[in-house]
Amino acid sequence: MNKIYLAVHKIRTIEELARRDQWVNKLHPLVKFIVTISFLVCLISIHRFDLERLMYLAVILYVCFLAANLSLVQALKRIWYIIPLLIVGGIANPILDRKELELIAGVMITSGQLSFFVLLLKGMLSVLMSYFLIATTTMEELTAALYLVKVPRSFILIILFVYRYLFLLMEETSQVLVAYQLRTSGSKGIHYKEWGSLVGLLLLRTIKRGEECYQSMKLRGYQGGFYTMKSLKVNKVDILSLGAYALLLYLVFQGPVFVWIGVWLEGVMG
Repeated sequence: MNKIYLAVHKIRTIEELARRDQWVNKLHPLVKFIVTISFLVCLISIHRFDLERLMYLAVILYVCFLAANLSLVQALKRIWYIIPLLIVGGIANPILDRKELELIAGVMITSGQLSFFVLLLKGMLSVLMSYFLIATTTMEELTAALYLVKVPRSFILIILFVYRYLFLLMEETSQVLVAYQLRTSGSKGIHYKEWGSLVGLLLLRTIKRGEECYQSMKLRGYQGGFYTMKSLKVNKVDILSLGAYALLLYLVFQGPVFVWIGVWLEGVMG
């Protein structure tokens, strides 16, 4: 099994997660889309030194993963490759900004180190929230949510076609590479003299498969519209879920909600 098959398998695994019989998966896709966008907006609005509210958002994200029965460890394994990019983006902060700050209980840290850690955590939380969306919402449901928020139909169809033709391109590329390896036993890679012919062959094969897919769509009545198999109607569970999330987000950004809970528990217990 080559790397292309592994990549296809990983994408298929996420699709299978989105099609599970979980109550979060059954929520209206527009609700999950609003939750994700609002989370990302709040994440971006956090100051580069505000580690406290960032941790609150991390707790909210963890609650979302628990509700969807998603493994946070597996999600972290799938997004590990973004960590080096985040490190490169913020590595200059600890070097250039050396002003000392008191973090907690007398622990001293430079403002550059704090901003670097906040940047790293922001990037990971944003990707994890995006993963939550695609792991609980199929591509068809996600594009249906975009249609409901008045995204142009042509743009939605482009997203769907790119997503579907991506698998087609990867499968054709895998077949071409396997055929090349069988004909050049012992070769560790593709010789540079063969690059042009292989790319041309791949282009011809994908055009042919694309034409076959398009003819199949026309035979099934495709006329350029956007249709879904299931009716997307907002129910009480959707409204309650969105309301609960909005309330939690409001409490987090209007005051230290966990401090309030701690004070309340301290008063009850003693």
